[in-house]
Amino acid sequence: MNNLDTLLVRAKALNLNGLLAHWTQAATESWVQTLIDWEEQERARRSLERRLRQARIGRFKPICDFDWNWPKRCDRAAVEALMSLDFLKFTSAGQLLGDLAALDSDSALRRRLRSYAHPNLLVIDEVGYLSYSNRHADLLFELVSRRYEHKSTVVTTNRPFAEWREVFPNATCVVSLVDRLVHHAEIIAIEGESYRLKEAQERSDQRARQRRKAKS
Repeated sequence: MNNLDTLLVRAKALNLNGLLAHWTQAATESWVQTLIDWEEQERARRSLERRLRQARIGRFKPICDFDWNWPKRCDRAAVEALMSLDFLKFTSAGQLLGDLAALDSDSALRRRLRSYAHPNLLVIDEVGYLSYSNRHADLLFELVSRRYEHKSTVVTTNRPFAEWREVFPNATCVVSLVDRLVHHAEIIAIEGESYRLKEAQERSDQRARQRRKAKS
């Protein structure tokens, strides 16, 4: 399919009927591709806005403020809207590294790395809960290097960076990996009770109140 055929397919997908009616005269004009690019970009923007309105957020909300455990339907809907546009990808460290390490061909690995390198924002959760091999460390380093200074990456970890050698024992790339992650980064230390413990306590208190009410 040549460039004109591709432009025609895109114009039909956008239902640009006025342009299609005069396609033979307009197809070779230099402005046609620009017009189609603008229309696609504008529709993608409006589609995202519509999905966010349907999520009933009511105002702009930074990604860092979303509760990734999704107790609220509106938060989940907004995140899913961003994920469907390939703006955001959320994964655990175990899932990510297991996925990459399981690939048995270089071509498949390159394709999968590209898929993880593509989103504007990649969130890698739970780094530090398990230990990983040198191969896992090399794969994470390769991915972070591809995204470094091009795309945004959020990493959650229960360990300070000084202890990452315990997460990736004997891996030679740990220092370089951490160096790329923290350069330009904002590091946020979160302290406080586990939300799981808090919710369990609230459920226990609620059941206790219900038992007292039933006895009274």
